[in-house]
Amino acid sequence: MPGQADLEQALAEAREGSLRPIVLIYGDQDYLVRQAYDRLLDALVPEDRKAFNLEQLDGTRADVQMVLDALATPPMMEGPKAVGVYDARYFQSKANGGEMLQKAREKWAANEVLPALRQLGRVVALAGWTWEDAVAADAAGWAQALDLGESEAAQLTEGWCRDALAQAQRSALEQPSQGDDASAMEEGLQALLNVGLSGATLVCACTSADQRKKLYKLFHERGRVLDFKSSDKGEQVVLTAKAFLANLLKQKGLTMKARLGERLASACGKDLGLLEQELNKIESWIWPRTEVTDDDLAVVVLPRPEEKVFVIVDALAARNMGNALRLLRQFLAEEKDARYQIFGFLASEVRRMVLLRALIDEGLVSSRATDDFAFRAQVHPKLGKELPGALAASWRKTNAWAMSQALKRARALDSRQLHGLIGFLAEADLKLKSSGAGHQEVLEELVLRFCGVREEATF
Repeated sequence: MPGQADLEQALAEAREGSLRPIVLIYGDQDYLVRQAYDRLLDALVPEDRKAFNLEQLDGTRADVQMVLDALATPPMMEGPKAVGVYDARYFQSKANGGEMLQKAREKWAANEVLPALRQLGRVVALAGWTWEDAVAADAAGWAQALDLGESEAAQLTEGWCRDALAQAQRSALEQPSQGDDASAMEEGLQALLNVGLSGATLVCACTSADQRKKLYKLFHERGRVLDFKSSDKGEQVVLTAKAFLANLLKQKGLTMKARLGERLASACGKDLGLLEQELNKIESWIWPRTEVTDDDLAVVVLPRPEEKVFVIVDALAARNMGNALRLLRQFLAEEKDARYQIFGFLASEVRRMVLLRALIDEGLVSSRATDDFAFRAQVHPKLGKELPGALAASWRKTNAWAMSQALKRARALDSRQLHGLIGFLAEADLKLKSSGAGHQEVLEELVLRFCGVREEATF
């Protein structure tokens, strides 16, 4: 795991005070880039000095002079100083446009809307466009602006880009700074390095970097570069995921057979952040057991229609009709065989939410947010003892993690809304069994009813 080994060495140097004064962390492994950035800043500045000697800037908007001024300003308290710049745009150019557009598309498909729009905004800025320019551009326009082939540009923008740009406009999302200011940053840093930074360290992080830039070469020659770009490492990606998983299992006190570890790593692809997220879900699911089995992996990690149902429910809770309809149609298009299951999954989840909403209203469960660990260790077993008779017996058979997730959704809705959903689902079930109504028609009607567009069903 070269990137991780380099990071550990950099952390040791940071604690000793011998780390070079400029550091670049980049790559498409978002989780590792963010982790390395945070850990390095923690190692550079002691906890009791952070409020005074650590300054962090948004690299999509901070101009060059702002970064240089922050680096040149003496620390407020005695000791080392660090300036962190996340999403540092200065290392990117049109040469990175294709991979950045691909990354934005992946985040949009994963329903990571804001990260997708921020990434897309940077691509639009590299093209020298406004949001309106991007909306008006066709594949040929994207290709010319980013030095891509027209077929590649069409593939990278097809099916999602127009929706994402419309969302950016509706949200009045501020565009990142335009232009290529790498030269100004390189010249300014050279001048500061020549006179000495007196214990200050600049840490920049971004998803991609153009190695041809003088700025990149400056960091490579006079600083340190930590590369977490998985696409350049071939088989190293698999080895990295396995080593990363082994370390996580050790930290959590969990065990699993080697073949299961390979399946888990394969299911998460090159995204180590997703790998940790899935292992956290497994840990919550199997608690208090510590050995992960085939059944656990099948229930929690492998792609399941329920996960997409939960995302749709979250959109309904937020009254985001457009997003709920988009997710529903996308799900039904991708999972044609699951259209008969989604209704049952939705009904089951709503029933759980009704129960949990009642427990909240009766004061048996807090209306305030509870973390998953506290719920599974304290609240879930407590209710299994305190609820009356058959309800307690039924409650004890539920999975603590599944109920904690339903509780989060139940808090966003009131009892009237949830009982309205139950009534609609009962009516819709009858229609599906006794008439020619289709599942997509019924589920879209559910979205419209729930968001207040219609008062009565029209199917």
